[in-house]
Amino acid sequence: LLPCADSTPPTIDRSHADARECTRVALFHMNQLGDLLFSLPVIRAIRDQLPSARLISIVRPDHVELAMSSGLIDQAIVRPFQTWKEKLDLLRELRARRLDMAIEFSGSYETAFYARVTGIPRRVGFADSNFAWLLTDPVAKVGPSSVANNLLLLRPLGLTATKQDYVGLITARPTDRESIDRKLRERGVGVTGRIVVLAPEASRFKRDKEWTLQGWRDVAVGLQSSSDLTPVVVGATAGLCDYGPSVVDLSGRTTVMELVALLQRAAVFVGIDSGAMHVAAAAGCPVVGMFGPTDPQHTGPMGAHNAVIRSGSRVMSGISPEEVLAAVRGILASQSSAAAVGGSK
Repeated sequence: LLPCADSTPPTIDRSHADARECTRVALFHMNQLGDLLFSLPVIRAIRDQLPSARLISIVRPDHVELAMSSGLIDQAIVRPFQTWKEKLDLLRELRARRLDMAIEFSGSYETAFYARVTGIPRRVGFADSNFAWLLTDPVAKVGPSSVANNLLLLRPLGLTATKQDYVGLITARPTDRESIDRKLRERGVGVTGRIVVLAPEASRFKRDKEWTLQGWRDVAVGLQSSSDLTPVVVGATAGLCDYGPSVVDLSGRTTVMELVALLQRAAVFVGIDSGAMHVAAAAGCPVVGMFGPTDPQHTGPMGAHNAVIRSGSRVMSGISPEEVLAAVRGILASQSSAAAVGGSK
């Protein structure tokens, strides 16, 4: 049974129509924060080359504001986690919109089913999914989710990439900046205070990407003793570690958009391969990224002025605090040199 009997799908077969004929496009995103950012260059290309199309992102609840902050989409619809009623409501809404095309960044059965059963005639996604048979345009990919792989989804549409990375495609709102400034001020950091953001936490499914807590303590102490930066810790879990009285711990105390505002203010970001690292790079903050079990060639931070530290093995404990501090100092020295050159002109 189809979920909505009162809304008949289009009867014209447009599964192989030119993409430029598609005026209503659904974008089915993956669940993780970094994966959402990996999709933005594709959306930018669609927006640039199909300017009259209405782009609708279907995302998890806590990613709606970030998706909208790109200015590339017209609407974000929440993809529900829980009840069957919520999922049926989403199916009815999508079906009623008579969408022309779906871009499947997610390879899940649920999103492939949504696209197929709601009558979307053209469905573009990755061929390595077990549910590729639900697609009209399956595209081969190599390796994990990445910007490079996502850009391959443009090929069957006859579109080309107009931007190769996600840098600059998100921005904080004035209210987010005001909110994060207030939270920092309450913890003794003034508006002109320089900060370094530390992000030690991985998602609960990727704990092997995390560094040692002692390493984070040593880096926090080293930054305070060798620079004028105040370390600010971010993450989903409050109270993960005692970093000392001079470290501002905002773990569990920021929204995604406040995190964007914090990172747009920060001098440098230090973190593991995580969504926060990609938010930092997308926000234009220089990144020191630490990698062990994952490959920075696929999922490293994008943009200029970043430093990548690789463990000698897949175990993150192979990275030393001295390596991290040296990378931070290198970025700060580059910033000082650039400021001096700019000031002399």
